[in-house]
Amino acid sequence: MALTLTRRAGDEILLRLEADISEDELQQLITKGLRIRVTRIEERHAAISIEAPQSVSIVRTELLSNHPGNCTGPSGTPSIGDG
Repeated sequence: MALTLTRRAGDEILLRLEADISEDELQQLITKGLRIRVTRIEERHAAISIEAPQSVSIVRTELLSNHPGNCTGPSGTPSIGDG
């Protein structure tokens, strides 16, 4: 299943491996890779679809605690969703 995010010029997405990734998951990531697809382009933004194993976190950088104006969920962890 893919995650689709809407991004504007200058917005960023961080992809990072979970700390507990298994050797099998890492090998699968190396051999199959990730799929990132621009699914729609509109006047001021683009929709981007990302397919990745569950061992890869996909985070909008504005949700990180060290990013100015961050917005974290109730537990203090980044919320992932449409931008």
